[in-house]
Order: sequence, then C-alpha cells, then structure tokens
Amino acid sequence: MVATLTIAVRTGLGILIALVFSMVGVGLAWVLYSFSGALSRTTLEVMFIAGAGLGAGLGGVLAWLRFDGNPRSILIPTTLMAFLLGVTGAWAGYEYGINREFDCCAGPEIAPFSSAAYGAVLAVNGALLVLGIARKMTDKRRLGSYLGGPEL
Repeated sequence: MVATLTIAVRTGLGILIALVFSMVGVGLAWVLYSFSGALSRTTLEVMFIAGAGLGAGLGGVLAWLRFDGNPRSILIPTTLMAFLLGVTGAWAGYEYGINREFDCCAGPEIAPFSSAAYGAVLAVNGALLVLGIARKMTDKRRLGSYLGGPEL
C-alpha cells in the first residue's frame, strides 16, 4: 500500500515538476534565441525542443530521487536516459502538434511548442515510472532475501 502511494505521489510530482521545468526550458530557449541573433526558424525549433526536453528530463529525475541516497551507477544512466527521452518526446510532441493543423480552416487548439512540452513530460515520466516500479520490485526481492523470507 505504501509503495503504491509512493509511486503515485512520485508520478504526480514528476509530471508537475517536469511540466514546470519544461516550460522554463522553452522560456530560456526563447530568451537565448532572441539574444543570440539567430534568424533561422530551424534554430528556433531546435532550441525549443531541446529546452523542453532537457527541462522535462531534469524535472522528472528530481521527482524520482531517493532520500536515502542515489548511487551514481543508477543516477547517471537514469539522468542521461531521461534527457534523451525528454528531447525525443519533445520532438515527437512538436511533430504531432504541428501536424494537427488542417489546411482548410482550423489550426491546433494548443501551440506546437506546448505539444513539445507535453510530449517530453509524457515520455520522461512514463520511462521513469517503469524504472521506479522495477526498482521497487528489485528492492522488495532484495529485502525479502536479507530478512530470510521468501523471495517474491
């Protein structure tokens, strides 16, 4: 029961923190683009997607950190995976958002960069949820074997 509640709270916090950090990443990308003097739309898109993905990755990892310690052998690959999946999810969300326009009459209800942020949050938190559940199951097996109980 407690493990389920912990995973649910971490997932909710992960979504919230990743969404906030993703939007901050998009804002920082906008500022950097404005002050860099770049003129290309492609540069703007790459900066927005990278900002949304890296922000969501950082936010998701922060929500899933453990209070009792995070070994580097787990933390570094998890963080790199979160950043990679964040950028990939941001790109997929952006492509989905930009292709929702209809030629005849209507545009998308949300901006493509918001779709990028949502895609990044979804990809990062989905992967971290799976890793969190796997880690809980591994810890439960390890604890059962330490206490002399049956392995689950």
